Amino acid sequence: MQTPITMAVLVLTIIYSIRGFNNSSVLDQMLFSPYQCTQEGKWYKLFSHGFVHADYMHLFMNMYVLCLFGMQLESVFMPAFFGAKSSVLYGFLYLGGMVFATLPSFKKHYDNPYYRSLGASGAVSAIVFAWILLNPLGQMGLIFLPGIYLPGFVFGALYLWYESYMDKKQQGRIAHDAHIWGAVFGVLVMVVFDYNVLIYFVSNIKEYIINF
Repeated sequence: MQTPITMAVLVLTIIYSIRGFNNSSVLDQMLFSPYQCTQEGKWYKLFSHGFVHADYMHLFMNMYVLCLFGMQLESVFMPAFFGAKSSVLYGFLYLGGMVFATLPSFKKHYDNPYYRSLGASGAVSAIVFAWILLNPLGQMGLIFLPGIYLPGFVFGALYLWYESYMDKKQQGRIAHDAHIWGAVFGVLVMVVFDYNVLIYFVSNIKEYIINF
């Protein structure tokens, strides 16, 4: 199996999410709560929230994107760039993105006993942006506009703009800041681990612009 980590995450997330749909006590145990982390010592919630989802659509969207980009990243791009260390880095990228994406909510709601959040969106964003960094010219489709494809770096820029805009509006129940911080984590980890990744990314974009 070329993508053991992606498959393990996929299976565990589906299992725990479905259990959460059918059992509210399971869901409550796994939801992210900054207040419970600090006041009750339930620090495991920094991770557990990423393995449960609000509904089947939420679950499907995150796991679909993980399959699209995670499998390629784990089996092709990470080994090509990082060799034997790629599996460890990939695992850290996913789990670290899960935690890092909670930081804005942690700061805002650490004293709010009623705040809850869930989902793997932050971790998945870290995977997607690591993919973009290693494959900046790869074509990325717009799920609600089939047939339209953009280079990865363009898609990434538009995605961050949209998430920032929606985060400022503060409407709905989607944690847009988690998407942004997950993406930032994905980029930071890759660059810190090997700055040549950034050089590769920039050189590809320069070549694209010159030849456009």
